[in-house]
Amino acid sequence: MNSCYRHLAKGLRLIVVATLLFASGVLYAERAADLPQPRDYVSDFAHVLSPEAIARIDAICSQLDHSQANAKIAVVTVNTLDG
Repeated sequence: MNSCYRHLAKGLRLIVVATLLFASGVLYAERAADLPQPRDYVSDFAHVLSPEAIARIDAICSQLDHSQANAKIAVVTVNTLDG
């Protein structure tokens, strides 16, 4: 009988942990309207890129934008995509 309760308790803990993980993702979701307006090719809203990486990516995007290809690239980092 104790084995049955152990399995039940383990299952309940798993459900509680899964529910908390799911709820925490919903609570911290960012809305696109809340983000500041981008000012350059790289918008690091999640603060995961170093200043050197931002400068390098920005330079590459600028070269590509002003080349004969006339292609445009934007790099945006956010904390979450809200699903």
